[in-house]
Amino acid sequence: MAGVLRLAEAWHQRVLADEIVAHAFSHGFHPQHTERLAAYWGEAWGGPTSIMSGYHAAANVPDGLRIPRWSWDGLEA
Repeated sequence: MAGVLRLAEAWHQRVLADEIVAHAFSHGFHPQHTERLAAYWGEAWGGPTSIMSGYHAAANVPDGLRIPRWSWDGLEA
């Protein structure tokens, strides 16, 4: 998980430095945005769902909506 967090931090820094893409964050963002992004990526890439504890409730995600999971073969059904 530490590596995914470092990747999310690097991605976020690059997004904020980009004059076009940074507009998406011009009105601010949640203080735990990077941690939430890393948790989402971790689960989507096949990591344990336990790293998402509280994510759905905190992000107001509707019940029953699942995070897509990816493997080397692509999107899992």
